[in-house]
Amino acid sequence: MKNRLFIALIASNTTLALSSNISFAESTAVPLDRIIISDTRSATTSVNFPGKITLIDADQIEKTGANNIVDVLRTTGGVQISELFGNGTDASVSLRGFSETAGQNTLILVDGRRLNNADLEAPDLNTIALQDIERIEITKGSASVLYGDKAVGGVINIITRSPDALRINTEVGFGSFDKKSYFASVEDRHSSGFGYRINTKHRESDNFRDNNSFELTDFFGKGSYEHDSGEFFFEYQSVDEDLRLPGPLGAALIANNREQTVNPNDFTNTNSDIGRIGFIQSINESLDAQFEYTSRSSNSSGMVTVGGFGSALTTDRQHIEFTPRLIFTQESSIGDRIITVGADIFKSDYRLESTFGVTDNEQKQRSVYLHGVFPVSEKLALTTGARRTLVNNDLIASSFPNGVDINDEENAWETGVAFQANKNLRLFSRVEQNFRFAVADEYASIFGAFPFPNTQTGMSYEAGLEWKNRNSAISLEIYQLDLDNEISFDPNLFINTNIGDSRRRGLIIEGSQSINSAWTVSANLSYLDHEITSGSFNGAEIPLVADKTLAVSANYQHNEHLSGYIEVIATSDRILGADFSNNASRLAGYAISNLNLQYKLNNFRFGLRINNLLNKEYSDNGNFAAFSTPQESFFPAPERNYFLTIQYNHEVI
Repeated sequence: MKNRLFIALIASNTTLALSSNISFAESTAVPLDRIIISDTRSATTSVNFPGKITLIDADQIEKTGANNIVDVLRTTGGVQISELFGNGTDASVSLRGFSETAGQNTLILVDGRRLNNADLEAPDLNTIALQDIERIEITKGSASVLYGDKAVGGVINIITRSPDALRINTEVGFGSFDKKSYFASVEDRHSSGFGYRINTKHRESDNFRDNNSFELTDFFGKGSYEHDSGEFFFEYQSVDEDLRLPGPLGAALIANNREQTVNPNDFTNTNSDIGRIGFIQSINESLDAQFEYTSRSSNSSGMVTVGGFGSALTTDRQHIEFTPRLIFTQESSIGDRIITVGADIFKSDYRLESTFGVTDNEQKQRSVYLHGVFPVSEKLALTTGARRTLVNNDLIASSFPNGVDINDEENAWETGVAFQANKNLRLFSRVEQNFRFAVADEYASIFGAFPFPNTQTGMSYEAGLEWKNRNSAISLEIYQLDLDNEISFDPNLFINTNIGDSRRRGLIIEGSQSINSAWTVSANLSYLDHEITSGSFNGAEIPLVADKTLAVSANYQHNEHLSGYIEVIATSDRILGADFSNNASRLAGYAISNLNLQYKLNNFRFGLRINNLLNKEYSDNGNFAAFSTPQESFFPAPERNYFLTIQYNHEVI
């Protein structure tokens, strides 16, 4: 059994994720031997986890016709997204209800490699080609024991394809706002065990607003060697991304012209290089060793207007991570006992130069963790674990020109239980301690020395149930997330600091139904109660977090060639960003619908995606600026737009 699991682990690309059980995004029962990337940071088929994972596979992504990964994630229960431009750039993805700091409280991985930055810049999801994704695993709930810093609200793990045959894939697309895209890839696996995947993509668009053109060129290459007891792999990616920044608009300007800009000179140009190597080695029938080493560098320059002041800036980011671990598996008649012991070593260098000064920070994190899954009976399993993390910051900033060291340490622990009542019903409950450290630009201030933010800590509680049969499924999850010393932007002091304690309580209901061989319908409803519970903003709602979200989708398969997909996404109104006093206008809620039509003929696939089908005028993000002159501003989202694709996929088995 161990060898079969190990081979399957290689096929799934050996990535990291926190997992529970297969999502109800799928409409039929999941095969019992389905390999998933589990909350042991390894693959398994037999562990009963005390949580839930939502799975979005490549087939589902294709049916939606989504143009970017943000559009894929929008219909997932419990996921909230705030976009500036409506095209997948500068979007924040949040689990458990975060706003401006979503990128610091939701961990995003690609094959186990972190996309999150050592500053407040959100992870860049444009670097991921949808055509390369095998599946996306979304874990809702804290995962600090297994992943440490930033896994407060949950983990999104994007798992790419592992080659097993010769495939050639090309795709071209064009659409509204002079949008064009080109993609080409080739992959193969030889009988010797050597495999490779190489792809390149180019995207460009003028986008909906003035001064908002976007251009991205991306090259990716990966090689791997599989043998009887393991695998070695290496990969390299280079990304060149140029984006014009139109900035926000006041309500009067939007009423006059939603497409205009007040910042015609703002832009960012970014070049990134990522290299990664790793191996998996089966030491014996019970013990596996795994490790990955990643080096990521990103250099950008641009012009950004803040509060009416324009500033030229350059940013350099360097991130190194080393993640060794051992997985011990002991088989038994009631299930596998799995014990994982590992270390995470991160080093991030960040340097920002602007008109306002220089911020230079080197952050080092060193963690060790132990995690175990213990079957009690054929139906009942316990999970427990602990982590200890040390962090050191070597900071130079305008307020500390001679430099200062900032050190801290945190612990996290987890305990949970899962009960498989029968073949259809599963119950689970989990408690986990979480933490996240402040990042470079949260320590620095242009207004002189302020007290440094304390490390944010908290407790996550969740419980739920999943029920499924062959053609339908439903899940219900309730949770509470209590945070001490939540770190965010204080508009009164104009610094990033501890705004107080906070509490989030929520409910997520998800379901799907196969009506017949042609129609499948899915829906999810999320409710979230959120507030600051101490400090000067005590009792205030958290900005840019919606109380209620709803998504409904339907897929129609007319025949083997023709299919259609439609989705409706609704979000309730929200407090404007940075408005912790809750005194400004609210960002209006909205409901939009998107449609995709698809026709397949032999090796060709033709797709038409229409976004914002009913031509709704709305904004997906907005701010309240309390510094200087108070002002409400909004980022208008695109009106109706379309995108046509033609794909050719050739496979030789």
